[in-house]
Amino acid sequence: MPKSSSTLQTQLVDARIMKYASGCTFSLPQFVATATVIVVGWIVVHRLSARRDRDRDKRELIITTLNGLTSELNELLSLARAYHTGKRDVGVENKIKMTIADVAQCLAGLFTLVSRNKEQMNSLTVCRGAISGIRKSITGSHFEDEHTAPLRPDDSILDGIAAELIRAKSSFAVLRNKQFQ
Repeated sequence: MPKSSSTLQTQLVDARIMKYASGCTFSLPQFVATATVIVVGWIVVHRLSARRDRDRDKRELIITTLNGLTSELNELLSLARAYHTGKRDVGVENKIKMTIADVAQCLAGLFTLVSRNKEQMNSLTVCRGAISGIRKSITGSHFEDEHTAPLRPDDSILDGIAAELIRAKSSFAVLRNKQFQ
């Protein structure tokens, strides 16, 4: 009975493989060395890739947090202007104090993310100082018991608040930009 063409092709392929394999002279030490290089290379590449991914995630978290804080500063400016130019409102006072505390707490959380980078730590310290300046400018005068009447829209207290908020936003932008260096 004649063999089918597919069986002949299979036998031909098997014969070629055997011929090639018989010409290879891999010894056990060569195999172990090759396998070791492959495994060590894979481990190194895996660790570098994992570090790159962690750094990228850290940068994204810092940028997202700073963007959120910038939005909170915009809200804080609106609250402060409405509070100082309107009648005293204890609810708004509490909202202002809570917003400032939230911003300060978020910045404190960022310190753990940038703790290994001295340049970013310095930038974050500037941000913290800017938030302290905002707190002083909003609550330092004409706040709580000192709020006896609304301020004029061109009052220097409002100008000081705006200047401190601009300083804080600028320091946030510097820290955000350092994520790409």
